[in-house]
Amino acid sequence: MFNKIKGYKILKSVITIFSLFVMVLCSCSQDKSPKILSVKEKFNQYYQEWKVDTHMSIHSDTGWYTSRPSFRKIVGLGMDAIPLIEEKLKRDKQSNWENGDFFLAYAVVEIYGWDTADFYTPGKIIGEQGFCDNVLKRLEEIKLKQ
Repeated sequence: MFNKIKGYKILKSVITIFSLFVMVLCSCSQDKSPKILSVKEKFNQYYQEWKVDTHMSIHSDTGWYTSRPSFRKIVGLGMDAIPLIEEKLKRDKQSNWENGDFFLAYAVVEIYGWDTADFYTPGKIIGEQGFCDNVLKRLEEIKLKQ
């Protein structure tokens, strides 16, 4: 009986040592360099941060939404983010603006360097959704010219 218990303990120790050896060996062979995220991955990350940051917030000041650090990161992605933003804007429009993504139209305007005043009609109140509609129309015009 004593030998069986002693043998079991030795076997258990050997298995533990072998498991630790395998773990160390695997960790040494793993790439330790930081993962480089694609523009789409970065956009999705920043977009989710922005949605969490602005969740359940109702502000009459557009600047509150567009000054969030996560929104600024989206703008920082530049022209590569335009198709991703456009997709969100179109999806929001189709859902009758229920996601609040229409504020991303301001990111498009800023990335292109456009003047926001060009998207409003003097004397006509169009709201944020109307502004977004006009930005989407401009994006379509650009595509037609290409």
